[in-house]
Amino acid sequence: MKSNMVVLGVMVVGLCNCGGGGPKTSDTAEPEPVESCKTNFSLCPPAIYNFRCWNEGPNKNYHVIGGIAQQPDWYNGCAYVDPAVGWETEAKDACVARCKNISEEGYVCKQENWSGVDEEPGPQTCTAPDTLNMLVVEQELGTLAANDASALSCDLWEDCFDFFSLEVQDALSTPPTPTVRYTADTLLETVPSASSVTVLGNAQTAPTTRALTGEAAYTAPLCGVGEVACPIYLAQLDLSAASAFSATIAVPGAGTVTKTFSDVEIHLKQPTLGIWLPNFEYAIFPPDSLVFTVTGSVSGTEVAGENGSYLEEHIVRGYVFGTLDGGLTFSAEGEHSLVDFSVHAEFAP
Repeated sequence: MKSNMVVLGVMVVGLCNCGGGGPKTSDTAEPEPVESCKTNFSLCPPAIYNFRCWNEGPNKNYHVIGGIAQQPDWYNGCAYVDPAVGWETEAKDACVARCKNISEEGYVCKQENWSGVDEEPGPQTCTAPDTLNMLVVEQELGTLAANDASALSCDLWEDCFDFFSLEVQDALSTPPTPTVRYTADTLLETVPSASSVTVLGNAQTAPTTRALTGEAAYTAPLCGVGEVACPIYLAQLDLSAASAFSATIAVPGAGTVTKTFSDVEIHLKQPTLGIWLPNFEYAIFPPDSLVFTVTGSVSGTEVAGENGSYLEEHIVRGYVFGTLDGGLTFSAEGEHSLVDFSVHAEFAP
């Protein structure tokens, strides 16, 4: 699996924040300017956004699957809006459409029943097959694979849900529970001695490598005879460093310091959908479809208040490509002015 925004790299560079212009992610970091898209949705550009419509009013909406009425606390909906002007009506309409699209007859999906609406989880742009950048897919996987990906017959944000069980649909639209792993068909664990993180500080001559352990779980349904692209459900992708690791870096104005990263863990925050290409055993996760929670602690010579414990959310803004052959394998790498890093993980049943 490759990504142009590496989750572990965000932890290594973001948590290290000892100068060099890297991103600041700790609670002691300098705050972003108040007037930014990230902190003020009304400043975001017109685009398709993902919204959460709350279903907590006196009159509740519900959908019906298998003859059973489902009444979740909220529904997702994607809508093109201009955040600078009123957008709640469009967002609520999108949630109504979502409620109806996943339901059998007998649903109640009314705009006036929503008790509120939020952009979720923050200003996040939705991605659907007709808006995927197939040039990126072609460059990464080749023309034939890109052609297959473009043939996906459903919308990842809408009716692709219908290929999965009610249990999976609930897991995709509600906060995950500790047992979310078991909503998937294929349960995986890291292959012993085959998964690792490697870091090389700008003052090191030899890299530091530590083993990674973890679990993943997915469902990749055969969605129809002759189908060359199907939705894939990723329920879990968790990694933990087996022990602490360090990077020695030269910080302008502060000399050479060694930073140690301990108790590093990466967890998929919310189950998600991607595209599976069975003819090639590839998986594609569009921008913004993977959201991780990264935890850990930083110690060593302190330069800019960076030491301490961290719990951060990271949305992967680029494409992520994986290989599914019963198991799951991915590699990723990145660089920063202070630290180069790479991750390799192999999961097997």
